[in-house]
Amino acid sequence: MKKALYPRPKEYTSYDGILNLPEIPVLLFHKDSEGELFKIVSAFKKELSDRAGIDCYPVPDYSGKLTVSIEFLPDESLEGECYEIEITDEKITLSYGTPVAAFRGKETLLQLFEINGLSQPTGKYLDWPDLRRRGFMLDISRAKVPTLEKLFRLVDVMAALKMNELQLYLETYVYEYQEYPQHAHIAEALTPFEILQLTNYAKERYVDLVPNQNSFGHLRNWLRLDEFKELRSYDGENCASLNPLDPRSLDFVEGLYSSLLPAFDSEYLNIGCDEVWDLEKGKTKEKAEQVGELGVYLDFLELICKKAEEHGKRPQFWGDVLLNETEDTSVIERVSKNMIPLIWNYNGKDDAFDRHGKVMSTLGYDFYICPGTSSWIAMFPDLNNSCLNVLNGAEAAVEYGAMGMLMTEWGDFGHIQCDFAMELGLIYSGALSWSLEGSRDFELACNYADSFLYKCEEGSVSDIIRAGSDLYDENYFWMFERKFTDNNAPKKSGTFNYDHYMKVKNGMQDMAEKAKTLKMTAADSELLRTELIASAKLYSLMTDYMLFRLEYEEKGKIDDFDTRLAAFLAEYASVKTDFKRCWNARNKEYDNEHMFRQIEGGFDDMIATVKNEN
Repeated sequence: MKKALYPRPKEYTSYDGILNLPEIPVLLFHKDSEGELFKIVSAFKKELSDRAGIDCYPVPDYSGKLTVSIEFLPDESLEGECYEIEITDEKITLSYGTPVAAFRGKETLLQLFEINGLSQPTGKYLDWPDLRRRGFMLDISRAKVPTLEKLFRLVDVMAALKMNELQLYLETYVYEYQEYPQHAHIAEALTPFEILQLTNYAKERYVDLVPNQNSFGHLRNWLRLDEFKELRSYDGENCASLNPLDPRSLDFVEGLYSSLLPAFDSEYLNIGCDEVWDLEKGKTKEKAEQVGELGVYLDFLELICKKAEEHGKRPQFWGDVLLNETEDTSVIERVSKNMIPLIWNYNGKDDAFDRHGKVMSTLGYDFYICPGTSSWIAMFPDLNNSCLNVLNGAEAAVEYGAMGMLMTEWGDFGHIQCDFAMELGLIYSGALSWSLEGSRDFELACNYADSFLYKCEEGSVSDIIRAGSDLYDENYFWMFERKFTDNNAPKKSGTFNYDHYMKVKNGMQDMAEKAKTLKMTAADSELLRTELIASAKLYSLMTDYMLFRLEYEEKGKIDDFDTRLAAFLAEYASVKTDFKRCWNARNKEYDNEHMFRQIEGGFDDMIATVKNEN
């Protein structure tokens, strides 16, 4: 495969020549009072060696008799993150107006060296971002708590894509809240010191680690604890929302904030507040009858907003409850302009980004567009949907002047998917939010992944992921939540048939074989190979489970069930072992049984159904 710059720089002019650099180029840079350029040049020197096998000789401010081959040159005419790289027949000049621009240009320059080595085509690049904020959100609350090493790697990937915002989604006690220390043992929680380490690691790479704490809905796990049951908006185990009329609810939120926020430097706080349901009943029923459910919601949203502002944070919030419930701009404008609505939508065919982005722009709000990786509840992502979702989001963000775009990776039902399932979406989103017009072609994202992330020498990881995406079946992992005899969902989608399941099974087996033959040089190559193979095998086993359901539906029995079940469960046990080994290599071991408990619940129901009928 041919390596190419990604994201694409905005402007390029070719000079039709070649600059042949010496074996150890001299790099001249100009120190700043904060020492940021020293850090950037130091990082460039190390990465140039690691990524391109080239050493350089940095000198500050004055090169003496040395011949300069590369210069990092301040230029006050360049603003913000805009940078320029000019390659003449004498040297390479990276011009910048701010340190962050020098950092962005540094990444492009590193890619150029990875692509061309010491023989660089002459020309000029001028580049700047389409969106101010280019972010990624990782769900760490559905069983999978990442290790610090994994989070460092994620920041590195984002920085290489010129992204500048990372959020870790919290709705459970997977952070060690100092206000509630008695619950830290429930999960292998991230500690305040780990978050401080991540904050500083990200800051050095110009990535803003933004705290993300759901503060109204999605709090079911907290509200099941005895000491917080009284804060439910209605009585019931499935209640996930705080009672907004109880002053203790706001005290609880304050406890979360006072514990969480000291570990973060960001000026922003994502307060969540999405999918707040059932305010028309229970403890809020009477108030909802007076002011409406949306009125109850907005009253508490305002209180949470003020609480965030008391901590010196500008609040972001998920805009679904507000924007999906009303088109009345006078109601929408009850929300303070200091708040930043996050417009989320994960359906590539939906026009919500366009509709809601236009409203937010017209009303003068800073807002984000938030698409998704479409990788949750599956082993391989639904890239057909995700790519359209992200592209629509980027187009709306640019057209309506959004403050930023935040790509989301959710972990519903135990976050079983491996990291590769989110990475093509992450790369595509990062590139589009920097350069929409130059990065539309998804092939460029795949080529970047294979060339720079996975470092494929033979074979293609992105081809395997895309093959898995083409076989994506939305019903597979939902079926463990349904009775063994309830096959209405796959019947409705037209996939409940032998030909479909054999196509998936054969495809997954083929992908596993291709993964075995990959030649990669990335540091985690062998782990990635194991993840690809284990994912394909588990998907294949899920197909066998669906074939059992199909046979039982058609015959009212399963032939030779005991023998086939024993073989099926033995293979499942082997794949589960491999899968958990992969999980533990990148994440804390906490609750790595979560999704498997649900899968095995489906197996138990199958066994009980078949045995009882027979």
